[in-house]
Amino acid sequence: MNRITFVVGHFGSGKTEFAVNYAQHLAKTTPQVTLIDMDIANPYFRSYDVRDQLEAAGVTVINGGYIHQADLPSLSPEAYRVFTDTAITGIFDVGGNDNGARVLGYYSEEIDQTHPEVWCVINPMRPETATVEKTRQMIKRIEAAARTKVTSLILNAHMFEHTTSRDINEAYAAFKIFENVDALPLKYVMIHSQVQKKDIQVPEALLFTIDTYMQKPWETER
Repeated sequence: MNRITFVVGHFGSGKTEFAVNYAQHLAKTTPQVTLIDMDIANPYFRSYDVRDQLEAAGVTVINGGYIHQADLPSLSPEAYRVFTDTAITGIFDVGGNDNGARVLGYYSEEIDQTHPEVWCVINPMRPETATVEKTRQMIKRIEAAARTKVTSLILNAHMFEHTTSRDINEAYAAFKIFENVDALPLKYVMIHSQVQKKDIQVPEALLFTIDTYMQKPWETER
């Protein structure tokens, strides 16, 4: 397992939900797991907002990004330390789209030295990645901005409470083409804990069960 993982994707892909769930999953067997919230562009879905739950699960949470006056993205000193402290297992929740991935480009030299995983979360229920070709173009834009290559895909066929096993099966059947044509493997297929697995036609080893942590402010105020 690589020590550092960057989780990228378009706005609304579910990348933050994945990062939060994956950090807790990893903390069960791995010491010093740190989740770095670099998504400074989206005020609604930030992993830093659920830091109490994460810290209770043994995950250290860092508010990792900020913007200089010259509008150049930068990392906080605490986040930068993850590159150099080899005792830390770091999961970076990167900002959405290619604009959010720009900060990785500014630190490409440091990032390359850590040989990280770069996982791209794709949600075929969103118009930006509704087709394989649209997804390819989105990945290319993120790679260009980040100056690094995506190493694996996380498939998230998610329509909130309306998600069905059929949605997941159809998405998997359509998007597993990346493994054969693009040599880009599917690392996980996300499935909510409330979805019945008995009708899922996805290899068990690929399934990654998640719970919902990200909520809009008006949902938490009910």
